Amino acid sequence: MYFEITTAKMIIPFYGASLKVWATVLCAVLSGLCLGYYLGARINLRSFPSLSSFIAGILILLLPFITPFYFKVFHHFGHNTGIILSSFFICLMPSVFFAMMSPCLVNIICKNHENTGNTAGIIFAVSTLGGVIFAIVAGFWLIPLLGVTNSCLLISSLLFFVTLGFSHLLDVKNMRTLSISLIALSVVISIFYGTAKRYPEFIKYKNVGFYGELIVADLIHEKDGKVVKARLLLNNRIAQSFINLETGLSEWRYIQYLDLLSSIKPAGKNALMLGLAGGSLANEMIDMGFHVDAVDIDDRVYKIALKYFNLNPECRFYPDDARHFINSVSKRYDIVIIDLFAAESQPFHIFTLESFKRIHEILNDDGFVLINFHESVTGDKGKGLRSTYKTMLEAGFITNYINTSEREEEKNNILIGSKTHLDWQKAELRKKSYYQKRGINLPIRIKSLPPEMTKNDYILTDNNPVFEVINEEAFREWREHAIQNYLLGLDKMGMPIL
Repeated sequence: MYFEITTAKMIIPFYGASLKVWATVLCAVLSGLCLGYYLGARINLRSFPSLSSFIAGILILLLPFITPFYFKVFHHFGHNTGIILSSFFICLMPSVFFAMMSPCLVNIICKNHENTGNTAGIIFAVSTLGGVIFAIVAGFWLIPLLGVTNSCLLISSLLFFVTLGFSHLLDVKNMRTLSISLIALSVVISIFYGTAKRYPEFIKYKNVGFYGELIVADLIHEKDGKVVKARLLLNNRIAQSFINLETGLSEWRYIQYLDLLSSIKPAGKNALMLGLAGGSLANEMIDMGFHVDAVDIDDRVYKIALKYFNLNPECRFYPDDARHFINSVSKRYDIVIIDLFAAESQPFHIFTLESFKRIHEILNDDGFVLINFHESVTGDKGKGLRSTYKTMLEAGFITNYINTSEREEEKNNILIGSKTHLDWQKAELRKKSYYQKRGINLPIRIKSLPPEMTKNDYILTDNNPVFEVINEEAFREWREHAIQNYLLGLDKMGMPIL
């Protein structure tokens, strides 16, 4: 289980944390186990449990060094094919040798058929109990503490200790010296990776945790003919925040639009942000005089926002799942902003009818919700947006949207759901002059979708979790952009893929 979670964490920064990635990793591991159980049952060599754990340890020891090569080669075959090939090349063979140990031990230990069932049951029970323990320990402590590379080194070291144990118990003398030597090698490599500086100066922070890989990077980019020093927050190599280091303000138009639209409300109102990222929008809203509550499931984000993005400490932060928070909060809000992305994908349970009805309940009568969404409205890539729009209507919202497009790379749509009609064209937006003085043009072009355009789309519910499937095309486009820019691009600048 430790190996399975670690390999998933290897693949997710490159291909995302979609259901397809997890399903493919599970498929590769289970395929290896299936083949390994079958082959192990046919082997009755006294030395094989030692040999099997030894080979598994070698394969896992090599993974941090060969996996980037797999990613660079296989992504040329297409997104889905790349996921499948990468998962099987990384997971299959170690899983085969993992699985071969148990039935092989049963063959060696059992001298007669009467004891076979009892022996097999004990061996597989102990093996499964180890998986249960390591799944919790790895997910909650080891991977966040050690990272992916050192987790592979730790797993290989543990397997070499297993080799040593099998060699002693089964009196396989020729494996003892070799396993001791490789334990020492794993320790030396672990010390090197733990002490050597592996990241270039522009990487200010990197951490692999329970909710993914977070990176803070300082980059130079050109905008309107000017060179701008910017800071990025990346979640599984998808940009989550992008601020100008000189001004401290977001460079993204969708953030500016969320800020502008929120300024229809006077100071003193309550705002709820589901998703914090670097906190640039939270800072703008606090400057407008709003009381801001921010919710993010990953408490690392709050610490990063404070240290690297100058988050205003007046922002009240709640480390919680957004759906759990809205279901349990008793406070009422004037503005709810949903900007939730786990890398390129969005948590489906926030975009269901049940969730929107609850958001409708916690909004004041003149309140509204703003949702940052992908750019596509038409075709298959727009099915997720249209279905969310249709679901918001069903939940009782007066629903519209606004496109933030000015540049090709900045095409987000913002869904607007209000409990009463809001005339955005005539409304006084407090931040309008603020952006005009900065030379930023943010036209208010409110659009709506005709009923015939959404008639074949879904009303999303908790019982029908199709959100990720219908958003597949939009998610894939963002992931492929991330591969080119934030994986292969940063790799060329000295930032390793793992």
